[in-house]
Amino acid sequence: MIGIDVVDLKDPTLKPRDRSHLRFISHRNENHNKFPERISDSQVYWIYWAAKEAVYKFHRLEDTFDPKLIEIQIQSVTSGPEVEITFKSEHAIGKVWIDDTKAIAIAYGLKSQPPIWELFDISNSKSSESAVLRELSVQYLSSNHEISVNFLDSKIPTLMDVKSKKTYAASLSHHKRYGAFATILDSGS
Repeated sequence: MIGIDVVDLKDPTLKPRDRSHLRFISHRNENHNKFPERISDSQVYWIYWAAKEAVYKFHRLEDTFDPKLIEIQIQSVTSGPEVEITFKSEHAIGKVWIDDTKAIAIAYGLKSQPPIWELFDISNSKSSESAVLRELSVQYLSSNHEISVNFLDSKIPTLMDVKSKKTYAASLSHHKRYGAFATILDSGS
């Protein structure tokens, strides 16, 4: 399975967040590690939010998303132009990448191959974000991984290889300017 979430941190409708807001999304067992100084309190909130939503999508739950029910354990934080955070959760591992404009989180299985994912700028789209994101994802896989896929019509995104008829779990996320998708093209997905 696979889950992805993207948060446009420059979205003017995004409510300001700080560490005190973590209490609204924190699992009772979470220990909010100290992050490098360059990561703002608001970014810490969105790191946890994005990771939890990616894990929720990984589990492919149809229940209402409740971030307090998902425990995230931060494993490492690497600082560069973009900060990279590795995390684990029940049955999943993942990464969060964050900078001043966006947070992207991906959760995938403990024994699966690393995911294939891509971030798109969908800000100039005239169509629905979901439709544009599906189209861009299919184009990306076709041109970069030489696989011809279609999305199956279902609530949960699933890719099907047109030739082999093999199906792959997929995950989609969009928020304002950004759209992202992820999949794992192996049998362990």
